Amino acid sequence: PDDCLYAGDRLAIAEQQYREAARLNPRSVAPLVNMASLLVEEALAVSREDQTTGRMRLNDALASLNKAFEIQSTAALANYWAGVVYYLTAFYEESESYFKKALDTGDPRMVTAHLALADIYARLREWDGVVAELDRYLEAVPFAPNRTRVRAARKAAFDRLEASSQ
Repeated sequence: PDDCLYAGDRLAIAEQQYREAARLNPRSVAPLVNMASLLVEEALAVSREDQTTGRMRLNDALASLNKAFEIQSTAALANYWAGVVYYLTAFYEESESYFKKALDTGDPRMVTAHLALADIYARLREWDGVVAELDRYLEAVPFAPNRTRVRAARKAAFDRLEASSQ
């Protein structure tokens, strides 16, 4: 219990600091994106016990990201985190759109958006999309530590694609 209070205090302090940073530098998207990522983490932590609070935190994260988009609509991390929020709420088409926008920025940190897109396509049973996104990920990060699992997922998706075309 004490750990939960400590974690809650830390989250409240971080939230306060991000809000202050946004106030001090109103043209920076960084505090707003950082705030959103914190809210997503908090939503994931609380949603196991309280889905309503988890959903509210995701809505708060999206509000913070929308403020970031008002400043810079092409911010890679803002688009990535918007993709995460929409993914967590099962709005896969919106999620797909934001992950693609994150990738379109050319920011090399967004390479994991290929994995997110592959997961979305798997949920939608769009096996050609899964294969394409996993290929793009492996091309961008050929020595990724997770490459064995990614290759296995790609093979499984390819096998399903082949089976569905027969």
